[in-house]
Amino acid sequence: MGLSKGRTNNPNGRKKGSKNKRTEEKIKKIEYVLNLLEESIEIDIKELKPAERAKMWSDLQEYVRPKLQRTSLVGEEDNEILIKIVRE
Repeated sequence: MGLSKGRTNNPNGRKKGSKNKRTEEKIKKIEYVLNLLEESIEIDIKELKPAERAKMWSDLQEYVRPKLQRTSLVGEEDNEILIKIVRE
């Protein structure tokens, strides 16, 4: 049968929203590694070939700028073509 939704056999259990201890440990370890890498990443980027640097720029910008989905003709008005640019 089980308990109804929202009920528990341990009313004094972990509070809502509290994090798992193992999760916190993993986050701390990952933060440590990221801090180590942060020190050398700028030098590494400067040592990339121009083509590699351009590829990295292209790949990373999608995380901060909306992608251009398509450009379509909307119609004509007084012999002017209106172009509608749709972004995600």
